[in-house]
Formats: sequence, structure tokens, C-alpha cells
Amino acid sequence: MLAACSSSSSPKDGLSGNLGALGPLEPTVSSLYITNSGEVLVYLSSAPITCDQLTVSRWLGQATKGSHVVELVFRGPPAVGTISIPPGEVNYAAGGRSSASEVVADSGSITIAKVDPPGTIEGNVTSSHPNGAGVSGTFRATFCAGGQGY
Repeated sequence: MLAACSSSSSPKDGLSGNLGALGPLEPTVSSLYITNSGEVLVYLSSAPITCDQLTVSRWLGQATKGSHVVELVFRGPPAVGTISIPPGEVNYAAGGRSSASEVVADSGSITIAKVDPPGTIEGNVTSSHPNGAGVSGTFRATFCAGGQGY
């Protein structure tokens, strides 16, 4: 059943960077994406998250405290191509906190290299955030039906 899925890191997950006050980006262990209100939201987390967790509004506060959660956001549906930031978004926040604590990228891009709807999307991301923080690398995320933003 797709709603109960969780995703583990794969050879296609290779994010690195620095999350400012949160420190160096921890390795990705869960890579999931949802669609909500015409947007695609990709969640890359250093702690396990499941599709069931993503069905709860404001789920970030229930995520593992202190985990690193990177959020990629762009207008859907997912398609091969490059999205500039802005209007796309690369945000990060710590698990166990409110989404109001997220840090939004100033610039960068999200490139979708492969789409297998509704199964997976693959691509790479580069972003610059305030205070010298930034994220770069590759991702592969699995679709979760009925998800909510963090």
C-alpha cells in the first residue's frame, strides 16, 4: 500500500551542504514527494519519514527532533526541466519544530532529470541560503498520495 511507504536513501541521493545554525547537512535517509494545491513538494530527511506521517498537516513538529529536512517546492505536475529559485523554493528546517522556522533559499535551481509518475522523480538541486548556508546534490523521491506540506 503506497500510503504506508517509507523511502530510504539510494545511490541517487547525494545531497551535501551546510544548514547554517543546524550545521553540516546530515545524510538523507528518506526521500518522498507529494502534490498539494498545484505544487510538488519533495521532502529529503535525515531521519525516517513515512507517507502516513505526511498525511498530517504540520507534520514537521512530529518529525524526529533535530533531524534535517530539506523541502523542494515547485509548481506541478513534475516534468523534466530546470526550475529557477525563485519561483521554485529550496527550504530547510529541523524536525520537531514548526514550519515557521524554515530557512528559504535566496537563489539556485532544481533540475528534474527523470519523472516516472506517480512513482518517482529524480534530479539535482543547488541553492544558496542566508548566512552562507547552501544545499547541492542529487535526489530521488518516491510519491506519497494525500500528503500535506510540513
